[in-house]
Amino acid sequence: MVSVLLFLGMVIILSVLKSHGNTTLDKYRKPVRWIIVLECLGIALTFGEIVYNKWFTPTEIERPKQGEGNLIESFLLEKEGEQQEVFVEIEEEKYSEEEALSYIEEAKQEIDETFLGENTSLDTVYSKVHLGETYADGRVEASWTFSPAKYVNLDGTINYEKLENPKEGTLVQVECELNCGDYGEIYRFPMSVWVADLTTKEGFQYYLEKSLAKMNEEVTEKVTLPEEIEGIPIVWHGVNSNRGLIISVMGIVALVGLLIGDKEEKRREKKRLEERMRMDYADIVEKLSLYVAAGIGIKNSFQRVLAQYDSKDVFRPGFEEVRIVCREMESGVSEVEAYEHLGQRAVIPEYRKLSLLILQNVKRGTEGLAAAFEKEEMEVFLMRKNRVRTAGEEASTKLIFPMMGLLVMVIVVMIVPALMNIEV
Repeated sequence: MVSVLLFLGMVIILSVLKSHGNTTLDKYRKPVRWIIVLECLGIALTFGEIVYNKWFTPTEIERPKQGEGNLIESFLLEKEGEQQEVFVEIEEEKYSEEEALSYIEEAKQEIDETFLGENTSLDTVYSKVHLGETYADGRVEASWTFSPAKYVNLDGTINYEKLENPKEGTLVQVECELNCGDYGEIYRFPMSVWVADLTTKEGFQYYLEKSLAKMNEEVTEKVTLPEEIEGIPIVWHGVNSNRGLIISVMGIVALVGLLIGDKEEKRREKKRLEERMRMDYADIVEKLSLYVAAGIGIKNSFQRVLAQYDSKDVFRPGFEEVRIVCREMESGVSEVEAYEHLGQRAVIPEYRKLSLLILQNVKRGTEGLAAAFEKEEMEVFLMRKNRVRTAGEEASTKLIFPMMGLLVMVIVVMIVPALMNIEV
């Protein structure tokens, strides 16, 4: 019923959208069709489930197989016109006595085949034994105990240090409780536990710990590491701390860091140089525009700009380009070539633009040069204005993190005393 109501609600919504000329339906026509198909499928499944549960619910249910666990099913029980939900627990399939005993025998055979692990006989057990939790394909559950319990752990490993006489075997009674359904049996057998042979990893570790314990029992100011273990000579060496390798790696890392830092410093220096040259460019264009507008030739304008720069005794990279232009013209280089060289040496595009502006007007005559410089001066002013605005935005962005840090400190100063005064 709910599925039908949802479907009718969706139809109403689509009808309202269509009547109001909504373009969403035209844009998503194919997805809407799939949604309608899904709603129809939901209605069909709902009615099918209702019909099946009403008239075709099976009253015969297959029991779960042994080991699968009990099955819980929910049903609607109808009595004299009234219905109530009932949960029915169906127990798993039970074995007959004959089946259970056969599976227990199968489990015993598996224990005989797998219990020893890497050992060869129950008379000389010196390494870990295999303790399975289930046997016979999971039909039989196993629970292990040992008597005395101190010699063997529940994971099958042997406590060599608990053995009183390592040179002789210690008898241990093994008990395995096997359960198959409602039937069970205890499978018992003895085994003789020994310390592992010195040639094995477990045995060597046992005798090594025993020798070190004996060494520590000596009442002396200094101890001497054992030179042999059970007659086998051993040699002690210091553990390589790899300090030299660490230092070498640190050297390589430092070198890479220096190279990266140097590259970054060059990049920053280049950026600073470009920024200073842009700042100088604005002053150079302003001065050249002033002199050209006063009727002074471009060559003399460059010389006057250089003279003003030399009088202040301050290094400015943009004005150094003006110096190079003037020195080239004084050394015999033609005026046109000197301006061309200015554009070729340019670190930033503004100086190439200045070079082209001068060359174009020199070739055509100086008639429109003053107007060209005035236009360029206006563009430089706008460019400087935008640069100042950008610098202000960057500065405000850089202040965000310090301000956040101050805010955190203020919050801590205000909240911590309040929390300390709260009585629990």
